Amino acid sequence: MKHFILVFGASLLVVSFMACSASMGVDVEPTTEGYNWIISDGPQVQLRDCASYSCGVISTLEPGTLLMVLDTRGDWKHVRSRQSGNEGYVPANRVVDRY
Repeated sequence: MKHFILVFGASLLVVSFMACSASMGVDVEPTTEGYNWIISDGPQVQLRDCASYSCGVISTLEPGTLLMVLDTRGDWKHVRSRQSGNEGYVPANRVVDRY
């Protein structure tokens, strides 16, 4: 829910409304801001819960998956997948600049 405060002279009016782009027939593309990295070409990459091959697998990422790099730990990148929202670690050599 969004709130707007409108001021008319000495009067104060608070207007609330629910944004619903679907009912208005507007397609809204999720933002890609900050997602400047992708999984490089090659086999799928396992997103892990820590920076080691011995850590558990959260999900599998396809080549071309958009990523936000949150941190670097040695040979690993801590990333967030735009498609799933999952966060975890992938080998740094599989993460490349999307541009």
